Amino acid sequence: MKARHGLILVAIGLCFTLVSVIFKFQHWPFSGALFLLTYIPLFLGGIILLVKALRHPGFRDFLER
Repeated sequence: MKARHGLILVAIGLCFTLVSVIFKFQHWPFSGALFLLTYIPLFLGGIILLVKALRHPGFRDFLER
């Protein structure tokens, strides 16, 4: 997967988080479940970005500065 896919997953997760927080403020049913489900794309996108960053050739040089 490309880093773009990870960024898209993180953006989708953040949009769902915003919607679920609005639902939570309005006390809608199942808003808590929606809030918990928003962590799935955030987690997957973060893992993809972390793997891409660690495999980038200049990443180790950046850490050693």
